Amino acid sequence: MQTSRPLSIIIAAIAAWFGVFSVLVPANAQADDPCRVLVTQALQTLQDQCSNLERNSACYGHKQLTTTFVPNQTPKFDTSGDKVAIKQIKSLLTLPINLSDGTWGLALLKLQANLPDTLPGQNVTFLVYGNTSIDNVSGDMRVFYFSSGLGVPTCTQLPEDGIVVQSPNHVQVSFTANGVTIQIASTIFMRAQPNKTLDITLLEGHATISTAAGSQTLLPGQMVSVTMGGKSKIEPIGAPHKPVKYDPKKAEKLNDVVHAVQHSDDAKPTKAPVPNANPNGKGKGDDNQGDGKGNGDNQSDGNGKDKGDGKDKGDGKDKGH
Repeated sequence: MQTSRPLSIIIAAIAAWFGVFSVLVPANAQADDPCRVLVTQALQTLQDQCSNLERNSACYGHKQLTTTFVPNQTPKFDTSGDKVAIKQIKSLLTLPINLSDGTWGLALLKLQANLPDTLPGQNVTFLVYGNTSIDNVSGDMRVFYFSSGLGVPTCTQLPEDGIVVQSPNHVQVSFTANGVTIQIASTIFMRAQPNKTLDITLLEGHATISTAAGSQTLLPGQMVSVTMGGKSKIEPIGAPHKPVKYDPKKAEKLNDVVHAVQHSDDAKPTKAPVPNANPNGKGKGDDNQGDGKGNGDNQSDGNGKDKGDGKDKGDGKDKGH
């Protein structure tokens, strides 16, 4: 039976995409950087304690997490390796890195999303880290709201807090985050701040981001932003903005963390496609047309109208339910 890729492969794929294996950080630089040391230790703990995670479950990867459970549910979920059903979790908060007490909140989620029951061994993987909070609205994480912090000034080379999401073997899946429908057959990085933006970066594969006002299709290496606001401060305002190239400085910060992950993992990295992040090329990315290219294998589950012929008009009618 085909199974979903383990977390080590997710990390390796991101690392390969950014080319960190061609420019290695010296060992003494790692030893002198307490932030990197802590990140390496935390991710190794996650690897050791969260293997064989079942579908629709969450694993306590590394301290510190704060969890609110649904009524009448009080499972043990306070130590690395503890696992609970996702339906038991009402909200989850991973705390930011703290060098004084050796904490960096990590949670691993394995979710079905909209994958059919005929693929029981495949799951959508969420890696939640840093100062990131999630409100599990639907109970199965098909619909959720989240926000993330700005990082810690003492660890300036770490990536922004957020969520890495990967679909299994490039199977297309969809879910709704902060009222935004996200369709991916790929690996993405997400972060969101109230009354600012939800930012989604495509690391590899392809993705389509939609609101009621329009949609955008991403190329690898591109980021799209959706303005957040409304009563909850994390609801979409208008259509997704035009995709832009992901900030190289932010990519470099992600390199450092992925490099630390690679040194704590024994899996061989997978090769990811070379990014084509030119928003002025074929990926025109206007508010209603996406890029009109490179999505021939899309099979939308929202309203069933996206047949992957590159003609997705992004009418915003796909609510992802």
